[in-house]
Amino acid sequence: MKPWGRARAWVGSMRERFATRLGWKLAASHLVVVLLTLVLLIALLGLLSIVSSRLTRNSGPSLVYDPDMAELTRILATLMREHLASGDTDELTALLEQLKPEVYTGSGPLGGSLNPGTGIVLATPDGTVLAASGIPRATTGTPLASLDPPELGSVLQAALAGERDISRLGPLMQHAGGGQMLVSAYPITDQEGRVIGALGLRTRPPELGSTGVPLTFVVVAISVSLIALLLTAAIPAGLLSSGAGFLLARSFGRRLAALEEATEAMARGDLSRRVAVTSRDELGRLAERFNLLAERLQEIERRRRAFVANVSHELRTPLAVIRGHVETQLERLSTQNGSADLRETLQIIGREAETLDDLVDDLFTLTRLEEEALPLAPTSISLASVAQEAVEAIRALALAHGRISVRSLVPPDLPMVLADRTRLRQVLNNLLHNALRHTPDGGVVVVEARATGGEIEVAVTDTGTGIAPEELPHIFDRYYRSERSGRHQGGSGLGLAIVKQLVEAQGGRAGPRVAPARARAYTSRCRWRLVSRAPLVDHTTSLPPAPGRQSVCRRAIRPQGKSALPLSSRS
Repeated sequence: MKPWGRARAWVGSMRERFATRLGWKLAASHLVVVLLTLVLLIALLGLLSIVSSRLTRNSGPSLVYDPDMAELTRILATLMREHLASGDTDELTALLEQLKPEVYTGSGPLGGSLNPGTGIVLATPDGTVLAASGIPRATTGTPLASLDPPELGSVLQAALAGERDISRLGPLMQHAGGGQMLVSAYPITDQEGRVIGALGLRTRPPELGSTGVPLTFVVVAISVSLIALLLTAAIPAGLLSSGAGFLLARSFGRRLAALEEATEAMARGDLSRRVAVTSRDELGRLAERFNLLAERLQEIERRRRAFVANVSHELRTPLAVIRGHVETQLERLSTQNGSADLRETLQIIGREAETLDDLVDDLFTLTRLEEEALPLAPTSISLASVAQEAVEAIRALALAHGRISVRSLVPPDLPMVLADRTRLRQVLNNLLHNALRHTPDGGVVVVEARATGGEIEVAVTDTGTGIAPEELPHIFDRYYRSERSGRHQGGSGLGLAIVKQLVEAQGGRAGPRVAPARARAYTSRCRWRLVSRAPLVDHTTSLPPAPGRQSVCRRAIRPQGKSALPLSSRS
């Protein structure tokens, strides 16, 4: 087999196990729950990272004030008052360069927008740059409107006009660059309060843009770490959950399997099977109810058998009395030349009493078999002689009921079998009578036997109408009668049930087998088989050409010689 074929076969076997075994489904459910939990946690962490990042990008415009930056702007403007009077741009530029290292990270809501990269600019009352440090393209004489960002020039122009943030009594402050930076400005006044200039600050975009970076970085870092941890833990977690789920499912599966086996045994008629109660959960309570049900059914069955046995026993005496009186009256009529009508009436009563007596005997035999109280006396028996006796006993009845031919083709040189002669004869009688009832006029009933391997196979074949396949599962049931019409519809429906019980009581097994009819397209053949309890090989042969039914009986034999062999237990 190619690797691809083996893989497909393995997948097919796994699917079959998953579909038919509850333990596999429970184990798979545990694994799925663990994996779904991991996937959900990873998805939540990823979503948290994305939301945090987007909130950070969108939070810039709402942060328009930094108290540290505002205070620093006011202090620097106050310090620059004395130096601004000199008007020396080179000196002022050098001073601004010296002030830059003193600008440190603050603690405002932006997480510290003031940093060594913060730009400083001094503006003159005429709206131009006097000195600048850290501001790109800002030189002496540059118009404030040309500064980057434009918002810096706007707040400087407002500061030169003497404006302040009245609500906070401090510098003007505004966000710039789409909310990614802050700019501030504060007027510089002389001793008389006249505005002689303005000082402005601008944070560099990377620093001010990192307003929420520390929080985002922490969230993203934690999320990535947790995702990596979850992915790393997924394999051992999956293995552990699979193992735990498999063990738990195996425990449940065993308990369910025990309950299933007990149920199947009950369906076969074994009411002695019980289920062990190992817990108090739903399965434990179900096992208790099953055991209680089995006990009640067993008690009902015991009472039924006792009732049938008692009734069968009690009916024997009145039936014997009836038959005795009928026979006596018939003898008197035969000697006294009595009325023909009275003789016919007595004959009918006698036949019906005999039929009822046979039914009572069958009920009594079946009840004792079920209670394992029927005595058996196995001896060495010649199967050919027993078969011939059974055929001779029924031949006259077969001829009278439609000129049916009954023959025994059992070879006389077959090995001896160890069985109860009376019960073996009863098995053959029941099979022959059953075949006779379903054989039309002019038909044939044949008894055959052969030694195959370590067995003797006995076949009772008829040329009757056969049995429908849908009826086969029920033909061993008590009181069951086929719906197909036959020549004779008599019978109690107990004959084949007694055959099955007698065969099993002597170590055999009875079971039907249907073969297609050769002469009639819709006629079924049924084969009855009594199999020894030793390991078996199917040696069933084809039926005779005529359509009909066949009953097969197998007995264990000793392969060499004719010494008897007891029936062995079946492995």
